[in-house]
Amino acid sequence: MPSKLPEKGAPDDPFVKNEKQTLYIVEPVANGHRMVYVRRIARAAAASGLKITVVTLQKSIQHKSFKLMAAELQDRISIAFLRPTKLERFLIDSRRPTYSQLGWYLIFRSFSRMLPDDGERRVFLVPQLDYCDKVVSLFGSPFGDYPWGGLVMQYKFHYTSMNALRPPEPGDAAKERAFGRLLKNKTLRKLFVIDELLFEYASRKFRESEARLEYVADPVDMAGTLTKAEARARLSIPLNKKVIMIYGALHLRKGIPELILAASTAGFPPNVVIFLAGSQGDDLNELMRSRVVQQLKTKKVLIEADRYLDDEEEYAAFRASDIVWVGYRQFYGMSGVLVQAGKAGLPVISCQDGLIGWMTKKYKLGVTIDVDSTQQIIQAINDLTTDEAASSFYGAQGAALAEGHTSEGFATKIIYSLFHDSKPIEC
Repeated sequence: MPSKLPEKGAPDDPFVKNEKQTLYIVEPVANGHRMVYVRRIARAAAASGLKITVVTLQKSIQHKSFKLMAAELQDRISIAFLRPTKLERFLIDSRRPTYSQLGWYLIFRSFSRMLPDDGERRVFLVPQLDYCDKVVSLFGSPFGDYPWGGLVMQYKFHYTSMNALRPPEPGDAAKERAFGRLLKNKTLRKLFVIDELLFEYASRKFRESEARLEYVADPVDMAGTLTKAEARARLSIPLNKKVIMIYGALHLRKGIPELILAASTAGFPPNVVIFLAGSQGDDLNELMRSRVVQQLKTKKVLIEADRYLDDEEEYAAFRASDIVWVGYRQFYGMSGVLVQAGKAGLPVISCQDGLIGWMTKKYKLGVTIDVDSTQQIIQAINDLTTDEAASSFYGAQGAALAEGHTSEGFATKIIYSLFHDSKPIEC
């Protein structure tokens, strides 16, 4: 893993007030984890004395997560808007990933080209570079000569080599080459990854560019004072039940149909309820209107909080739960929910595949299952709700892992890497 940050006050401490530098955080979309990342990074940048401009689409300012950030940071951030042309909108709305990436690339490039030549020292950061990473690898930075950094989350070409379960895909070799080209971009200061397997693999594979690569642990913030009884009362969950929660932006790929099928199958423990905590995507509409779901809701086996949960509600949701479900389907990357479960001291039931399955096994966070096996799902729930010793062990393992996944550590490391280790790197 990368070296630790220097102690505060050390001679090379980068956290020095410097109002002449501005960090432009480019995040067009507010939903999911995106604006939460921006909020954390902006908080650390403000503490370091940097000017901050958040660059986004106009509609993002109406999202609850954006409003939370704006309320917290107030006049310490400025807002600038991306204004896509008709062509750029057409491209980003395309179902073809290449067109969509090109559209975002052009939008970012248009914004940077409109900035005045006023001597301001600007550094750009894209917390979700997956918007246009492949196009950047081909055509270079959309930010011209400005230094920049980005965080990528969707590379999976390395999993087979690193013993994480995932079927090989035809485009893996091309994506690996694109990743290598991305690291060689001359104005790139740092490329951040939250996948420790990718960091390990790429550090060996692309040694000539290794200095531009940085691992940051996916951050988790949860704090509160509610008791379990208080949390359940707030969310209308019976105190005498065991709760398995699916949390976050909810979609079919999170294994919701499979868990619902298990709940409607003989052998599912009668004292267990499923808690869907988070905004439900449109792809769930048909399922949630189905007869089986209506029956489960009538029997109070299925409980919903179909909305974006703020910090207090998020804490309440985890405090009210006994098990966290990360039995996702064909989802091979990292999930912050895995670490959030650990932060709450809860065991998980996870898929076998990808980084989630690999981490669950390596760090002993819970039980891995074949998500397509209803019987394995039921057995795992039975085991964790009846074996208190095993459940406590997995929860303690998760808590130990979560200690290294703090919001402050994540954001501080990003700011440090962008503004301290800024000498040009020869490739």
